Amino acid sequence: MRLILLRSCRFLKVSPFFTGRPGRGGFRCLLQHLIRRFPLRYDPLYWGAVFPLGMYAVATKQMAATQGLPFLAALAPAFFVVALAAWMLTFIGLARELVHQARRTAT
Repeated sequence: MRLILLRSCRFLKVSPFFTGRPGRGGFRCLLQHLIRRFPLRYDPLYWGAVFPLGMYAVATKQMAATQGLPFLAALAPAFFVVALAAWMLTFIGLARELVHQARRTAT
């Protein structure tokens, strides 16, 4: 079952589970940000997307080692970099949100 992508990145929290293609959802959100200047805002549910990326990187490395597939062994570090970048961006978003909340409550 495919869901139609709405013009909101918040929809992407649910979309990958129905489409079976988690990478496409994040790519669409990035395109909306770059082309339409749609704001990217932190949401705690983004942490749910970071974990599967890390697991995918580890699973790729282990499958390459177990099955003896050198082309997968070459891809594993790239997947790890993507997972690390997603983790760092999500953490930066969390830190910025906490700073903004602290400033709002201080005034």
